[in-house]
Amino acid sequence: REPGVEPQRVEVRCYSLLFTAENPMPTKDSNPNDCLDVNSEQVFTGAMVDHHLLDAAPYTHFQFERTGYFMTDPDTAPGRPVFNRVCELKSGYRQ
Repeated sequence: REPGVEPQRVEVRCYSLLFTAENPMPTKDSNPNDCLDVNSEQVFTGAMVDHHLLDAAPYTHFQFERTGYFMTDPDTAPGRPVFNRVCELKSGYRQ
């Protein structure tokens, strides 16, 4: 970060697996809506980024430190930057 320049607030969207089951259609009569993970999208307003990212073109990709890889969403508008997480970073800790 540059001295004297404050981080800027943006919207960040983090996505995880859409379904709670590996196979949401195990049978012909299955309804995939029964396996939807309603928490598969998390939206964070007010996330802080470097001011250089505010003018990024849609689909430009970045690594946010210790978080993951993100791209600028096409929903981005002047004064309303939006970033989507496309890949999480793996943790080096064993669980």
